[in-house]
Amino acid sequence: MSLLKIKYILSSYLIENSHSFLLSFLKRFHYIEDDSHWQIMTAINLDTPLELKKKLFLQAYEEREHATIFKTILTKSSQTPFLYESSSRSIYYKGNDPYRFSRLCQIGEGDALTKFINIYKFTKNLDLKKGLHQIIKDEVEHSKDHENSLFRDKLYWFRYKYATLGNKVASQISFVLLTFVYFLLLPYTSILYFLNKAKK
Repeated sequence: MSLLKIKYILSSYLIENSHSFLLSFLKRFHYIEDDSHWQIMTAINLDTPLELKKKLFLQAYEEREHATIFKTILTKSSQTPFLYESSSRSIYYKGNDPYRFSRLCQIGEGDALTKFINIYKFTKNLDLKKGLHQIIKDEVEHSKDHENSLFRDKLYWFRYKYATLGNKVASQISFVLLTFVYFLLLPYTSILYFLNKAKK
C-alpha cells in the first residue's frame, strides 16, 4: 500500500470521526478553489486572445462553482453562517504568456483531481461524496490537457506548490519552536538561575 493511499484513507477516517477536521478540510478546499478563480480572473486582460479568454472565463466560473460546493457543505456541517476570512494571495505565474498560464492551470486541476478522486473513494460522508462527484465530473474534462502539458510547466507548478507548502511547514515549525522557548525553556532556565543564585 502506497504512502499516498494511506494518507487518503487516514484523511477520510478523520473526516468521518473528527468534526473539526471535516470543517478544516472543507474550508481549506473552499479557499483553494476560490484562489484558483482569483488567479484566473487576475490573469485575464485585454491582450488575452479571444478564444483563450472564453476558455479561461469558463474555467474561472467552474472554480467559483466548486468553491461554492465546499462552502455549502461547510455551512451545512457547521450549522453556522460562513464567515469569509480574507487570506493573503500571491500570483503564482507572473509571466506574460497566457497559453502557458492556461497550461499551468490544467496541471493544478490534474493535481486536485487526484486528491478528489481518492477522497471520494474512501469517504463515507454523503454530502462530501455528492459534492466531490460533481467536481470530479468537471475536472475529468481537463485531465487530458494536464497529461499533454510540457514537462517544464509541470516542474514550474510543482516547484511553486512545494515551495508554498515548505513555507507553511517552516512557519509551523517556527511557531512550535518559539512556543517551546517562551513557555518552557525560558521559565525553566530562569528557575534554575534563581535556584543557583539562592544556593550561593
